[in-house]
Amino acid sequence: MPFSGRVALVTGGTRGIGKAVADLLEAQGASVIRWGLNSGTKVDVRNEDSVRLAIHALILEYGKLDILVNSAGVFGPSKSLLDYTLEEWRTVMDTNATGTFLVMKHAIPHMVAKRYGRVVNLASVVGRDAANPFAPVYSASKAAIIRMSQALGRELAKTGVLINSVAPSACLTDLFRDTPKAQLDAMLAKTPMGRFAEVSEIARLVGFLCDAEIYSTGAVFDCSGGRHE
Repeated sequence: MPFSGRVALVTGGTRGIGKAVADLLEAQGASVIRWGLNSGTKVDVRNEDSVRLAIHALILEYGKLDILVNSAGVFGPSKSLLDYTLEEWRTVMDTNATGTFLVMKHAIPHMVAKRYGRVVNLASVVGRDAANPFAPVYSASKAAIIRMSQALGRELAKTGVLINSVAPSACLTDLFRDTPKAQLDAMLAKTPMGRFAEVSEIARLVGFLCDAEIYSTGAVFDCSGGRHE
């Protein structure tokens, strides 16, 4: 039970990758708080007051926060950047990039105060290597998550708080339910392992990065079936 006694917050923890991560941490002993559309804790990660109050309530109840996994995200419309509306741009960027920023901003100071924390931010292969055609804002938001994780991880390297990101290729969660088949086929064709990732595979990598005994921060970890562009 490697996470016995640990308190973990997983955003987007009620479905897809976030749920798989939350289930894994809970099964291995952590007390897990799940933020999500289907959870009892209604938190809008795009809204600073909502995030701040929810973190405050978490600390009052548990006294600390050891693990943070930012998995909340949306994919956005599959179309050219030139066809995006400003509202569509803001929805994707505010959920993925701003949401990750706000949760880290209000959660990590509590970790620094205790001299311990493990933060894992869910990015994407399209934010690491080459952006997907017809997924321009999603790609931009995931690149932002990688750079935020790198910068803050290196800044806090001596505080006991380690911050890393994971870059998966596609797995068939609800996030991709509206993605055209031709686009999914194109993603699969670029993946040497010839299949989509399973959420359990991504969760195990995230779980490894949540462990106490790692020597890595400000890094991005591949979980893409060998996909590089």
